[in-house]
Amino acid sequence: MTGSADNPTTDHATAQPTLYVDLDGTLIQSDLLVESTISLVKTNTLALWSVPGWLMQGRAVLKQALTRRALPDPAELPYSAEVLDYLQAQKANGRRLVLATAADRHAAERVAQHLGLFDDVLASDGQTNLKSAAKRDAIQQHAAGKPFAYVGDCAADLPIWAEASERLLAGGTPKLRRRVEQDHGECTVLVERGPILGALLAAMRPRQWVKNALLFVPMLAGHAVTADNLLSVFLGVVCFCLAASSIYLINDTLDVHADRTHPTKSRRPIAAGRLSIVHAIAAVPVLMALALAIALIFLPFAFLGWLLTYLVVTLLYSVNLRGRLLVDVITLAGLYALRIFAGGAVVGITPSFWLLTLSIFLFLSLGFLKRYAELYNMADEQTAHPDEPARHTERGYLPEDRGLIQLMGVVSGYAAAIVLCLYLNDPTSTELYARPALLWPVVPLFLYWVSRIWLIAQRGNMNEDPVAWAVGDRGSWLMVLSVMLLAMLAAA
Repeated sequence: MTGSADNPTTDHATAQPTLYVDLDGTLIQSDLLVESTISLVKTNTLALWSVPGWLMQGRAVLKQALTRRALPDPAELPYSAEVLDYLQAQKANGRRLVLATAADRHAAERVAQHLGLFDDVLASDGQTNLKSAAKRDAIQQHAAGKPFAYVGDCAADLPIWAEASERLLAGGTPKLRRRVEQDHGECTVLVERGPILGALLAAMRPRQWVKNALLFVPMLAGHAVTADNLLSVFLGVVCFCLAASSIYLINDTLDVHADRTHPTKSRRPIAAGRLSIVHAIAAVPVLMALALAIALIFLPFAFLGWLLTYLVVTLLYSVNLRGRLLVDVITLAGLYALRIFAGGAVVGITPSFWLLTLSIFLFLSLGFLKRYAELYNMADEQTAHPDEPARHTERGYLPEDRGLIQLMGVVSGYAAAIVLCLYLNDPTSTELYARPALLWPVVPLFLYWVSRIWLIAQRGNMNEDPVAWAVGDRGSWLMVLSVMLLAMLAAA
């Protein structure tokens, strides 16, 4: 009996060259060095002062120091589904797989242990940074002169593909594929990288830009609608959209590991690996610079001050305040009021006491609603999966706080309704309208909307972003349009 008849799988595996697999950007849609840096920022920020010293000793030392101190859980990394499926099929077919990466050995071995696919690991060791030509030499030595296959993702892998008998591309660009085929021969594409601009736009959260429409409120409430004012406020909204998006990118970068365990946030571009952390961070100063440049060139200096204040407060919120009990919700409400001040600065109108008080109570209610929905969903997940660990939260709230948070949110919403009544009865406000009595139906409409959103939350049908929910809610749009119609009739 021949060997192939006795054990065809073994003969088939022997005929296939060993497959060496890159890690960063190939097996995972991220970079372990960056991932470890983010973990260090979250767990031990002061240790960042040591990073320049580690880097001066070489990238291999830097990688070893970071991964030993702040390696994220390998189970939570954004693995490429296409690459994993291919490797599992190759492993089932008896092929020998080796993880060959420039990441530190400690990290590479943790990943290999988690996946259970690899027969061996080649990695940086604190002295040698196993990248490009250094990785090629290590692979050739490991392969002992035999043919080998290699799957990578970037131009640094070109020296390895030049010596490989089989070239596979995962996560690279069409331009890189053409270069590999032109210089080295046929290249098998496992997965191509999607367009960065599309992923970046999604990470900028354009649906959240609706919040910045608050800048129009002082102009509308002050009956100062002119073509020049409309254009100026529009530019102010653009500035706030750009600034807010830069903060969203920072938030998603800092929260990337927690987001990957979240049922919905795991689909965000950075958490899912569709947008690299490096590209996200690189976009932050660009967006901030554009926002500040537009404000400085086209808008009043007072508006620039409010924009800078917004950036400072939101950065503080992202780094520290959002983890402080109740301070987070009050800060969120204050940021909404800040938008109204900024809108007033654009057109030279100081928002009234009533308008600011109304907005603070209203957005305080929405802030509590956001926290209530988060706690409700966490409790619901824990009930459905009692054997799984509870989802991590950094907000400082406990499941048993849900009832009190609901109470504070409803009371804040009704307080906003009382302020609205007082505003409509104020002589200064009524002077702005020819028929102020037509505004009173706004009060029951407002009470209905506040009561409705909290009833929806009570039933567990509110997502963790009330503003995004309201944008897609027909009832909310109907309420807004009705209020606008009543205001127009009252002013006519």
